[in-house]
Amino acid sequence: MSNILGDIVVLFSLVTFFYTFFRFDLRHNLMIRYFGIISSIILLFVCIVLFPEFHDYHIGPMALSILWSFVFLYFLFEIKITELVIYGISGWLILSLLELVIVINMVKNSSVDKNIAFGVTILIACILWIFYLLIWRKSANYSFRLSVKMWTVLNIILIILMCMMSFFTQFIIDTLSDKYRLIGIRLSTLGGISLIIFIFSFIILYNRMCESQLKEKITNLMITQQRDYFLQLLSREEETRKFRHDIIGNYVEMQRFCEKEQYDELKSYLNNELGIIEGISKDEFTVGNDVVNSIMNYYLKPMKEKCIIEVNGYLSDDVNIEKRDLCIVFANLISNMAEAVSKMDRGIIRISIEQGKDYIRGILENSFNGTVKYNNIGLPVTSKDDKESHGIGLKNVKDIVKKYDGLFSVSTQDDLFKTEIILKMTV
Repeated sequence: MSNILGDIVVLFSLVTFFYTFFRFDLRHNLMIRYFGIISSIILLFVCIVLFPEFHDYHIGPMALSILWSFVFLYFLFEIKITELVIYGISGWLILSLLELVIVINMVKNSSVDKNIAFGVTILIACILWIFYLLIWRKSANYSFRLSVKMWTVLNIILIILMCMMSFFTQFIIDTLSDKYRLIGIRLSTLGGISLIIFIFSFIILYNRMCESQLKEKITNLMITQQRDYFLQLLSREEETRKFRHDIIGNYVEMQRFCEKEQYDELKSYLNNELGIIEGISKDEFTVGNDVVNSIMNYYLKPMKEKCIIEVNGYLSDDVNIEKRDLCIVFANLISNMAEAVSKMDRGIIRISIEQGKDYIRGILENSFNGTVKYNNIGLPVTSKDDKESHGIGLKNVKDIVKKYDGLFSVSTQDDLFKTEIILKMTV
């Protein structure tokens, strides 16, 4: 019975770490999730019934607990096998280190009662759940979602620290006299807490540094797009000035053709002038706003041969929303649309923008292949390797929508992915 309780405690603690600490998302396919959970539970009881002697060895119960816990976690969360192994080891090592720091203050010799160990493990997991439910759940904090390579390095460091802590703890408890044992335990506890704080601080600072680099990368991309946009405006302004400078001479020339009744020459001259005007306003996709027009043409022009593109609606240039914010919102959304459709032989992109008295509304739809997965804050999860960059881009969109007291929603219907945004023009 104690072995089954141990299996349940190990599983509960690992599920806690994966959901509250590492922030993995639950598997969206409910059939696979529940089938895997039920199968792993059946597997556990089959192993216990068929191989009861396996639990007679010290390593047996722990190995079996970790094995079936990993199977359970794989079906419960959206996770790759490599991530499961690396993050599972990380969670177990962190939990063991925390447990060791607490337990050494509760025992008088190196042997630890199972019930004490179980109780400490459950206590740590419950504290994590309370912290998550009261504080962390409200934020999209992925500070401990490092790369697999980085966690592998940290796992090696954690293993070394665990060995050192276990050795010195056992040495203090079994070797030192009662007078010095208490001092040794307090110093060991202080050292363990300091190591845990140092490791957590390092992980958070490292993650923030990586996030800062990604934000800088996205900002540079936005600056490049804005620079291209302003260069296009300058070019158009120059062409417009030239046209205005010559317009009186053009009218005089057209009047001369009329007076001489040279209507064929007049028609040819008008066609030439219309071509110049079309060259000045050469946007293929337009809604009236230069920022949005520039972004649409930047991403959609290369796509026009391989997909159906429909753009309609109107948004004025003097809308009371910062140009930078408009650029971030539409550049992120339209670039994601273009990337999704580029993977298809023949896709669809629809963009509709409406401007009301107080709000603007944008509806963006695109076809896609496969299924769309969402994280625990309602944003779609990318299939790209650069998940962090993609996640920050969509988070920026959501932050800007919140800034303008708006709404942001995503949904799927048939083979269409739909994004709807509403922004308040006066904030």
